[in-house]
Amino acid sequence: MIPICLILFILFIAVITFAIKRADSAQAKVTEEFWEKERKANSTLRGDTTDLCYITIPEKFFPLNNDKINDLRDKTLVNLTGMTNTDLKLKYGILNFKKLSEYDDNFTKFVSMLPDYYNRLKEAGYESLGNELLDFAVEQGADSKNVYSLLANAYISMSKTDRLAALIEKAKQLNSLSRDGIVSMLESLQADTASAGN
Repeated sequence: MIPICLILFILFIAVITFAIKRADSAQAKVTEEFWEKERKANSTLRGDTTDLCYITIPEKFFPLNNDKINDLRDKTLVNLTGMTNTDLKLKYGILNFKKLSEYDDNFTKFVSMLPDYYNRLKEAGYESLGNELLDFAVEQGADSKNVYSLLANAYISMSKTDRLAALIEKAKQLNSLSRDGIVSMLESLQADTASAGN
């Protein structure tokens, strides 16, 4: 008579083997779909770019000499957050890929420089302009937690706490991995502000 523990062991091995084969099959399908999408993307020469929102930073936001951010004043920016390289090529074509990647890189640089530049504006007496710049960045789809935090705290310091709710809704529309963290941070600030007001 076969021991029951041996039967259970054989069943366990069979289940594990089946699960591994199923996972391998699913992974193979995902890989195949990815390369098929990449093949189509690389064969798309040029797509329609009229739906893109080209961003130019208004001249008024450059009252200070800051080489890094000033370098972007005459450049084109496009927010392509949430799109992979394959998505870009598939939608807009490989002939537009290099140019659009550069525009997206310009936008990423702009957003990453904002917190430091904002603090410089405040120190130089341009706090109101700095707040306006943060508003501008959020409107353009910036997905930086620091940018949202600075703007939210600016609203709180100006007693414009009603604008926090609108800022939270704006953050919820982000097509970015950082969206949930930003929303959570803003909701926490909102709750703290409401508690302090009671």
